[in-house]
Amino acid sequence: MTSKCNISKICKQAFWLRVSLLLLIYLLQDQLGIYFMPSNVFHDDDKYIIGAKAYADSANSLFDWQAFISSMATVGHYAEINDENGWFVFTSIFMYIFHSEWILRLFNIGFAVVSINLLYKLALRVFDMKVALTSAKMLAFLPYPVLFCCFPFKDQFVMMLLLSSLLIIHKLANENTLLVKRIFLLILLITVIHFTRQGLDVLILLLAVIYYFSRNIVKAKKSCVIWIIIIVCIGAIYCGNSLYEDVLYKLNSYLGSRDYSESRILSLISIDSVYDIWKFPMSYAFSLLLPFDLNQPWNTWYGLISSLNIIMLPFAISNVLYLFKKKDDISFYFGLLAFYLAVIVMSATIFRHYYCLLPISILFFAKYWTYTNRRSKQFVMIISFMFASLAIVIYL
Repeated sequence: MTSKCNISKICKQAFWLRVSLLLLIYLLQDQLGIYFMPSNVFHDDDKYIIGAKAYADSANSLFDWQAFISSMATVGHYAEINDENGWFVFTSIFMYIFHSEWILRLFNIGFAVVSINLLYKLALRVFDMKVALTSAKMLAFLPYPVLFCCFPFKDQFVMMLLLSSLLIIHKLANENTLLVKRIFLLILLITVIHFTRQGLDVLILLLAVIYYFSRNIVKAKKSCVIWIIIIVCIGAIYCGNSLYEDVLYKLNSYLGSRDYSESRILSLISIDSVYDIWKFPMSYAFSLLLPFDLNQPWNTWYGLISSLNIIMLPFAISNVLYLFKKKDDISFYFGLLAFYLAVIVMSATIFRHYYCLLPISILFFAKYWTYTNRRSKQFVMIISFMFASLAIVIYL
């Protein structure tokens, strides 16, 4: 009962904190801008809203596909049936009904609060109550997730879908029965993710199958094996045509076309080929800090968070140190780690693509920080201070 009261209190505080910040964003829009990125950068949060407003003005009904295609074309997105249209469709229909992007932002805050509760449940299953509460508090009160969900990015929605999928995957792999409704819900979640963030759907399906087999291959009964074969077949049919094209599309878009000439750090940690595998530890650690750039002016929300995220150094260092700690569920840990690293390769330092992964790194940090000794914590803080000083010297 106490734990339920604690998580309920955390979620309520997280909600009102974000609503208060949303009000502050509204009041300071002339000083810091109405969107996350600078006004001279055409980014996804304003792109979604511009397209949605165009749809609301031109659509003849709630579902007007031709109006949707033309409105998305105004922001350079050429819609197809099998494409990442999920969030575009959601924002367009939402704007058609409410004619307000601020209500949409409130929905994003709702997704954030649900994500906090889902992370708590996942941490409670994987670890224990202490780790679960620490994880929930971090996702609830860290500056970056508090601010980011106040803007109309789709990544908060993706985070909620990912956490829901991970929770179902863990239940399926660690309980004796394979419930049809859980399998159906997982397939439904993967389908929604497919139309929202392509590439993640394939990775989630692979994680589900591999983790289940790793936990149950020895004790699997005949009926369980049959269910697994069914899931794999459905996944093969579902992903067969899109797997190769999706992965190549992501790699070509985010790796081949990236220009790191203006950033020595990005050029050092970016993974552009199989010969860059040795960069994984640096890429992993740096991804935990993003967005991070001390050169950004403080006249935008992005600039504020890019500087404030220097406080994430102990978080990043602890995650790296946890690599060498004994794991309670080693197959789940390395499954999540492989999932994380795969997204790093596909995203190529685009900070918003890492946002949905934040609960994974929070989960690892909470486990490390809750049970490590005082000397180790002091070591982390000393190393963090040294890196912070070095970063300030390099950037400033």
